[in-house]
Amino acid sequence: MKLNTITKNLLLLGVSILFSLLIFELLFRFFIPQETKRLATYDRDLGWRGQPNGTGRYIRKRDNINIPFRYNKYGFRGTNFTPKSTKATRVVIAGDSFVESLEVQYNQTFCKVFETMLNSSFKGTFEVANLSSQGYSTAQELLALKKYWNILKPDVVLLGFYTGNDFADNLRPKFAYLDDQNTLQFNNNKDSKFKAWYLTLKRWVYENSFSIFFLKNLIVSHTNINLADNARAVSSQGYTKDYDLAITKLLILKLKNLVEQNGAEFGLVIIPHKRDTSNISWLEELCSSNNIPCCNLKKVLSEKHYFDYDVHLNSVGHSISARELYNFFYKHFSKIGYIIK
Repeated sequence: MKLNTITKNLLLLGVSILFSLLIFELLFRFFIPQETKRLATYDRDLGWRGQPNGTGRYIRKRDNINIPFRYNKYGFRGTNFTPKSTKATRVVIAGDSFVESLEVQYNQTFCKVFETMLNSSFKGTFEVANLSSQGYSTAQELLALKKYWNILKPDVVLLGFYTGNDFADNLRPKFAYLDDQNTLQFNNNKDSKFKAWYLTLKRWVYENSFSIFFLKNLIVSHTNINLADNARAVSSQGYTKDYDLAITKLLILKLKNLVEQNGAEFGLVIIPHKRDTSNISWLEELCSSNNIPCCNLKKVLSEKHYFDYDVHLNSVGHSISARELYNFFYKHFSKIGYIIK
């Protein structure tokens, strides 16, 4: 009898907790906007990417950002990657959240505006594929390009490099590191099936539960507890001075070699932090020394082209960037046979 009473009480407690969580979840969904939610999913190769065919809404109240977005079946913004027409010229732009650009409507992003400008000026069809995800490092962008190369088959690959955090993001040892001889190495150790299942479930709960998302951000904002994915972890342990520059250089050159070995053209697009201009000249020198066409958006961007609080480009910044990118493309890649209308 006593055992039955305990069992009933435990069941009642469990039902009460589940009901309370449900009410809590519904209240969050109806009354508390989920700011900065990007709807990511776990990926064994890349750490994460957008949720395939996922739809969401990116919100930053302080900047009046409230933008619906949709990912394609591969988890990236824009239309689905399809087999390239023999008459089409495909440009792939790889990058992080500055290329993904959830802060503005997709037809306002510099990727889409750039594509429209190309198609209005050149004979033939241009396709600009957006291969980017929030927080990606150069190593992850390289791995993403490898993973989807046979689907994309690009003619030109442009790497969008954000100077605000890409150097630091390249300190993620999970994806790439320099050994004792300063040789670039990649970690091939994928998560076990059980860990992959666990991380997939964890990411699904985090992205689909408004209350969990809110509580996680609340904990991170008000404590020193780090709840970020291990794939995002950076480390400086044992690193020498300028390690971030050294590994960034080798990653960019590795990406260049990958692109050129597959018969495509490679270029670098420098996306500056709105206030910090450090290492821009270093990137320009790297490009100059290694025959990499370089589009430096610092030449046309100022603080007014960014949101006030969110660090990303506003719609005007995207428009100006698209024009600069178009001029850069016309100057450096017209040699591969494009015909002006």
